[in-house]
Amino acid sequence: MLDSCKKPVPQGSFLQFSMMPQRAGNDPPGVSNPSEMEKEISNMREKFLISVTKLVESKSYNSKVFSKEKYFQTIKEVKEAKEKGRKSSRDYRRAAKYDVISVQGTEKLIEATHGEQDRIRYYVHKEELFDILHDTHLSIGHGGRTRMLKELQGKYGNVTKEVIVLYLTLCKQCHQKNPVSKRGLAPKPMPFKDIDSRCQVEILDMQSNADG
Repeated sequence: MLDSCKKPVPQGSFLQFSMMPQRAGNDPPGVSNPSEMEKEISNMREKFLISVTKLVESKSYNSKVFSKEKYFQTIKEVKEAKEKGRKSSRDYRRAAKYDVISVQGTEKLIEATHGEQDRIRYYVHKEELFDILHDTHLSIGHGGRTRMLKELQGKYGNVTKEVIVLYLTLCKQCHQKNPVSKRGLAPKPMPFKDIDSRCQVEILDMQSNADG
């Protein structure tokens, strides 16, 4: 285990997000006061947590997302694996994949640095995901999936495209900015009698054959 983090926590990390003020221009639409905004964000968080829990429990999803319990259990296992003199194959895998550092007195799970302490990527549990995604989304002006992934993948080892998409489906302001195209606006083909339709097909076929 690394005793302390010699490098400052990366700009925009989940430790700093909680202190970032939200700009008025990024308030959810229809929100007129702080209490309403907090309620809206709380509703978004609750819906996101339900969705991400279903995603993690899905057998078809190769989950990188930890439950809170699994997150702290993994920290314990990594510490034990690194302290053991005689390691099992599981211990070697744990030690090769993860490291544990202390940030302001709190243990955090990170991607194994292999001596490269200038490149730290954090692992987070699912209860932390919403605030990370929400604050990143606001900080880049309601950027979409690609921009969010680019912003986050250098800082976190398990923030995936799937969880980003889950979050974006809950952003009402993004839905208002990019409404779904209305259907039924395309002109309908003119009705033809059978004989006219056959004539039209024959003309098209002759034109295509002329090119050949």
